[in-house]
Amino acid sequence: MANKKSYFGGALAGIKTLLTGMDITMGEYATRKITEQYPENRKTQHIAERHRGTLVMPVDAAGKNKCTACTLCEKACPNGSISIVSQMITTEDGKVYIYYASSDTRLHVATTTVEKLMNYCFHTPEDPLRSVECVAQRCELIEKNLALLAGK
Repeated sequence: MANKKSYFGGALAGIKTLLTGMDITMGEYATRKITEQYPENRKTQHIAERHRGTLVMPVDAAGKNKCTACTLCEKACPNGSISIVSQMITTEDGKVYIYYASSDTRLHVATTTVEKLMNYCFHTPEDPLRSVECVAQRCELIEKNLALLAGK
């Protein structure tokens, strides 16, 4: 026999491979499950130490959405799970409605004015392009805003 892989030899090899796969599948089927379903384990749920939190839409004291669809969260997301698509509509009286859909499949509406957007465009400091300097810049802006609010 020049060819050891005859028709029946190939069929037996296929059956052997099938049985090996079924053996592995049945072994996995019989092992203890470690996946926990969320609604059933709320009282006993263990949150890992490295857990960074959940996606929460920022709201003000009145419960209104404070998001302006700036896409900073989309850019900062390490695994790309946040995506924001937005569209702005400006009314004749200067109000701007920003409609945006986020990756949590909800549609949100943020409101602002043309004056506030112009102020943002012309008075936002240049990005220092380094994390440490960005944090220092944000802290400085927060201090200035707190001083401004305290003066009112």
